[in-house]
Amino acid sequence: MNDLAQQIEYYVRLPYRVTIERDECDGAVCYIARHPELRGCMAQGKTPDEAVADLDDALYDYITALLEEGIPIPLPIVRQIHAHKAVTSTKRWPSFSIGRTILLSQVG
Repeated sequence: MNDLAQQIEYYVRLPYRVTIERDECDGAVCYIARHPELRGCMAQGKTPDEAVADLDDALYDYITALLEEGIPIPLPIVRQIHAHKAVTSTKRWPSFSIGRTILLSQVG
């Protein structure tokens, strides 16, 4: 596996959040799935499952395009918050559990 393929594989396996919104497409109900951390990475489908399945394909293409253009790829929000809190924590607050990290990401 070459370096680009390894980088793509790394990023598509990260735990990016998925949001699903009900919408109307051409007069019919459809669903839009997005990765909020990845601006513009979205897909639509007739069902939520179809939208998420198409989002997996969109994620691969999105990551590939960013890597080929040399554009930095954002990490999932949970990891960013957890890493920041771990670095900035004091002796009084030595670490944050992932549960607290998820809660913080939902509040902010």
